[in-house]
Amino acid sequence: MRWDIVCLDKRKGSLGVKSLSTLNEALLIKWSWRYAIEQEVLWKCVISGKYGEEEGGWCFRECEEVCRLALKRRYRLIPHIYTLFYVAHITGTPVATPTFFADPKDPSLRTVENSFLLGPLLIYARIYQLYSCKVDEHGKAEGVLFEDDGDGYEFTKGGYLLTYYVAELQSSVVSVRVSKTEGSWKRPKRCLHVQLLLGGGAKIDARGTDGEVLQITMPSEHEVSDLVSTSKERYRNCLESAKLIPDVQEVSGHKGIELSSTPIELKSSDWALKVVPWIGGRIISMMHLPSGTQWLHSKIEANGYGEYSGVEYWSAGWSEEYTIVERNLEQAGEEESLKLEGEIDGGLVIERQISLPKDNSKVFRVDSGIIARNVGAGSGGYSRLVCLRVHPIFNLLHPTESFVLFVSIDGSKHEVWPEASEQSYEGNLRPNGEWMLVDKCLRLALVNWFDITEVHKCLIHWGTRTVNLELWSEQRLVSKQSPLTISHEHEVRAIP
Repeated sequence: MRWDIVCLDKRKGSLGVKSLSTLNEALLIKWSWRYAIEQEVLWKCVISGKYGEEEGGWCFRECEEVCRLALKRRYRLIPHIYTLFYVAHITGTPVATPTFFADPKDPSLRTVENSFLLGPLLIYARIYQLYSCKVDEHGKAEGVLFEDDGDGYEFTKGGYLLTYYVAELQSSVVSVRVSKTEGSWKRPKRCLHVQLLLGGGAKIDARGTDGEVLQITMPSEHEVSDLVSTSKERYRNCLESAKLIPDVQEVSGHKGIELSSTPIELKSSDWALKVVPWIGGRIISMMHLPSGTQWLHSKIEANGYGEYSGVEYWSAGWSEEYTIVERNLEQAGEEESLKLEGEIDGGLVIERQISLPKDNSKVFRVDSGIIARNVGAGSGGYSRLVCLRVHPIFNLLHPTESFVLFVSIDGSKHEVWPEASEQSYEGNLRPNGEWMLVDKCLRLALVNWFDITEVHKCLIHWGTRTVNLELWSEQRLVSKQSPLTISHEHEVRAIP
């Protein structure tokens, strides 16, 4: 039998063994990293003694390429950031500045929190392509690079090289040259690599010697058009071959059937939800329509709204394939809802029903439970020890203006800000059936109601522009007569 067949899921008739080659490569990458940072540990001394200090660090050949790419991506930013620190030392200008520094007269920029300036570059959402310069109305672009020994204070005595580069378009030729230099360092003899961006991902590569004039002849308009078209076609092919979230398809509204593996959409006048049954039955989109706010932080493989069957992170329930056993459509005269089941080990299932109440369009409701369907003989009808852990990951659109607010069972009021990192609340410190994520910039609060008799513990975990508001049941054995359940609702509320 082939190894890839052995690694298939148990429900597909195989053994469900993890791929050892993938796990081994990940482990080797981790050991390569530890080899670089640990000093006197015994295992490193053994490898260094056998292969030598320099060769020993690269004895894990299987993961060498992964390490090389990771280092290359990190260190290509160093020259740019190093130059910014030099400018900060000379002029006092911060390396990273708020976006409104670009135009202090524009008051709207003072509320922007999802971008900042790294020197002259705007960093917004994704990483900006560093070292790219656009010609101005005179066909000219400029850049600067600072270099020194990287240690000590010799740069204060002139021991550095500060290079000003100029790219100029004249007729159909782009000339890249050094306009002036500062410092006593001699320029090293090295290659200069220039990429001329044409648009649409198309570019022209040219190489020369640093310090000498490099001339690049622009292609004709027809050739540029062909290059751009080819680049766009290549990009389109990449998108088509990538794993994307498919469009929502029409599915049957009949009960008791399995639905195809497409995101299922539930919609009311206030909420638009998307659910992926085949990966943990998770909610991957939680759009509040009146405010246009996407509350969930998610991608198709992970995050979003999921549930675990244990206190451990990523315990069973978050990635299993769920079956849709019931779908009610609003036009059928019932509230719109979706019921899923996912099998976990030990004869247990996680059952989840997501519904949009017809009589209150402002909320959506989730009823979840761990149910014993077929526990083993000799167990007395009880399962293993389990805990229902509700694990949503919410977006923080304005991290410095967002916090969690609740009143605990004992009457004390709590405001939990991101500086708290992670906090858990049990007993009388639990929220009294309601807590909310407040965004002061949006003047909105996402309110979560729950039954305190079902929730044993509440946990808040702050990440990078994300926050988890988790509800934990008690941890115990379950039987057919005593399942673990948690029911809760969400609503968006305006705040003054």
